Amino acid sequence: MASGGVRMKRPCEVILCHTSMWCLIFCNNSYFTDSYRNVIYAYDYDDGNLANRRIFVDAIALGLPENTFCDGLCIDIEGCIWSCR
Repeated sequence: MASGGVRMKRPCEVILCHTSMWCLIFCNNSYFTDSYRNVIYAYDYDDGNLANRRIFVDAIALGLPENTFCDGLCIDIEGCIWSCR
């Protein structure tokens, strides 16, 4: 993509509140936090395109309290993903 932007290969559903979007170009992944759904999604990233959305973390399924939310995301130098609650 000439402009350096990111393009979805197919439309996704309405996102209520997002707090982060991170791309790891060296490992071809992108991560997206949807706070209200309490989910962090992973996508394949290739040449500005996002595809193959999948759940990376489902906080409620992991037993975290329902009235807390995934909020923000960062990736450390070792490639580990950190999310605040």
